[in-house]
Amino acid sequence: MDRLPFHPAINPFPVFTILMASSCLFMALIRPESEREEWVHRSWLLLLTGLAVLPFVLLTGRTWSLSMGFWPRIAPWPPGQAAHGLLRLHVIGAALSTALILLSTYAFWRYQRARGSLWLLFVLVLSAAVLTGYTAHLGGEMAFGEPASETGT
Repeated sequence: MDRLPFHPAINPFPVFTILMASSCLFMALIRPESEREEWVHRSWLLLLTGLAVLPFVLLTGRTWSLSMGFWPRIAPWPPGQAAHGLLRLHVIGAALSTALILLSTYAFWRYQRARGSLWLLFVLVLSAAVLTGYTAHLGGEMAFGEPASETGT
């Protein structure tokens, strides 16, 4: 491979921004009331940044897997045997984490209008961050292979 594909070059952005959004919400929970809105606002901006990059990550991932022949163009899901089954898990994780990020965005919007539970919002955004991170981990396993401890080297 002569050059880095675009997908692994941009996919750290939503992972990082969603993780940081959950960290800012945690800070909003533990900081004094006077600082809460500032931390919530930071979290909201980070979540929106991750959401903005997400379509490019999904599109470049699909394009990259098509270019490597892992995914038939007409199939909605990759075959189970592609990349030892990791590609299908990665795609399912991406679909679920995208749904959680969209749900988190909606929950944020509702929170800003009704001042609901900040703990519930934190748990939702943290869940999106954890699933997004796990999905990225699966992608890393596909790209870089199994850890050395499992291969016996």
